[in-house]
Amino acid sequence: MLSEKNLERIRHSVPGGTWRDCPENLILDCHKKDTGKSYSSVYGRMQWDDVAPTITTQFTGYGTGRFGHPVQDRTLTQKEGAIL
Repeated sequence: MLSEKNLERIRHSVPGGTWRDCPENLILDCHKKDTGKSYSSVYGRMQWDDVAPTITTQFTGYGTGRFGHPVQDRTLTQKEGAIL
């Protein structure tokens, strides 16, 4: 289950999107720094017609990679991750 902030973030994200889709008030301070701007896959959504991301042990967390469901406002389930 997503926190309220992450639910707001994922609602702003589009398939293939990233944290850059979010309004300024939802962007973390670490991504506003030059050193954090290159982490484009965190807070991202997958897309149906693209290669799936590498599944890590934290794939059920929205802020750990591009693990947002392509169209539903949620992260991947454990079953979906296992299938990938």
